[in-house]
Amino acid sequence: MIADGLYERVGRPDFAIALHAMPGYAEGTILFAESSASAGSETIDLLVRGLGGHAAHPHETRDPVLLAAECVVAFQAIVGRELDPLAFGVVTVAMIHGGVKHNAIPDEVLLGIDIRFFDDDVRVQLLSAIERIATGLARAAGVPEDRLPVLTILDQGARPLVNDSALVRRVRDAVGAALGQERVESRGPSSGSEDFGAFGTADPPVPLCYFSVGCGSGHLQTSTYAPDPKPVLEAGVAAFAAAALELLGKD
Repeated sequence: MIADGLYERVGRPDFAIALHAMPGYAEGTILFAESSASAGSETIDLLVRGLGGHAAHPHETRDPVLLAAECVVAFQAIVGRELDPLAFGVVTVAMIHGGVKHNAIPDEVLLGIDIRFFDDDVRVQLLSAIERIATGLARAAGVPEDRLPVLTILDQGARPLVNDSALVRRVRDAVGAALGQERVESRGPSSGSEDFGAFGTADPPVPLCYFSVGCGSGHLQTSTYAPDPKPVLEAGVAAFAAAALELLGKD
């Protein structure tokens, strides 16, 4: 929407607010992060290439399955041994695809990688380390130069989301007055990512307030995520209405 010229068409807004469901907190609790709200992310395809062949003759191949497994293990040292301990970063390999037959070593294996960061310098460091390690391991395995790994950054990333502290305090006070201060809590930054941060990209930047409604103990992306919709929806609607009345005026 932003890249398509939203602000050129309708004008730059005075602020932008959004509400998101948040597991791990009591249903109906309203949560605010005063500054850093969520991490930036990049979604990466790493195509690990080798030379395939018959499983009975592995010495005649350059096995991309073994190489991909070595990459997965080696990537775990990036955060633990290359990143400043006071910085934040995540490198997760959540997808491995390769091969179609038990006795056939494939030519390539695809790794699906997700990285998280709060600082753009960390983003660059993580990406550089992933590519360096994969390339180095491939060369050590004897993979030809024209078959080295290929790293592709997909168009699915998000910038770090940073709230405007003054706007957050204003919305928080209004929500507390409407729902009761006992329903309002503070939370720290989340390692999850959210594309709402793109709405802050303007000159000058648009102040953001991204807050959340608790939806119980289940975890996202699992079968246990089944919040009771009634208290969550009621609290979310009431909180958003209170924010709108505060920011837009009751008239």
